[in-house]
Amino acid sequence: MVATIDDAFAHLPAKLKKSLLDEYRGALRAYHRRQWEMVGLKAGKLCETVYSMLNGHASGTFPAAPSKPTNMVSACQAFEGLDKTLFPRSVRIQIPRMLLALYELRNNRDIGHVGGDVNSNQMDIVDAQSLVDSISERNISLLWTNEGKIRVLDPKLPFDRKALVVLYGQTKPIHANELAEHVEYSNWSMFRNKLLTKLHKDKLIDFDKKSLMVTILPPGENIVEHEIIPAWIQQQTDE
Repeated sequence: MVATIDDAFAHLPAKLKKSLLDEYRGALRAYHRRQWEMVGLKAGKLCETVYSMLNGHASGTFPAAPSKPTNMVSACQAFEGLDKTLFPRSVRIQIPRMLLALYELRNNRDIGHVGGDVNSNQMDIVDAQSLVDSISERNISLLWTNEGKIRVLDPKLPFDRKALVVLYGQTKPIHANELAEHVEYSNWSMFRNKLLTKLHKDKLIDFDKKSLMVTILPPGENIVEHEIIPAWIQQQTDE
């Protein structure tokens, strides 16, 4: 029997579990939309939530809701003093150090506040991603972009799902004809009058027939996050 998220976090207070899932999903959504500063902000809150969970595990009493320690560095370093016979290395060393590394980026790369030593911008992220991709066996990203051209890498997806994926990766509304080009739908009028109209009726997108601008709606985002992307990741893992 496959465990659900509720099963995995059943021992956590409701607010702590909600914060963990909300911040993780928010960071993932911001990443796919290329909202790099928001990625950092969500990652910082995720760190604070995970710290609260770790501290609750170590102390034996979970807080009702996440909170930020006065000093994240010293708070995480304190886990190293836990009894080795009671707590594994992941609790004492590995997770706290990963939190510190992520929190350092959040605080000192111009993400959480002004004055960081490096601006959080797309070029910064793209350069880093290029290095990662160069040493990775596979890239599980579902979208490919190059000089304004966008392609959905799963050829098995139907056109309506491809449209949702492309829209999910945008930070602002996109013109219907441009969207049709990205998903390689050759008949623009049919794309607008049938496919987009159906998605609009299903409340997955907002399609303004006057301006022909298209925006993804929260139900459409949920389909991308919880159905399309997980299926694509699983497909890549199975290959």
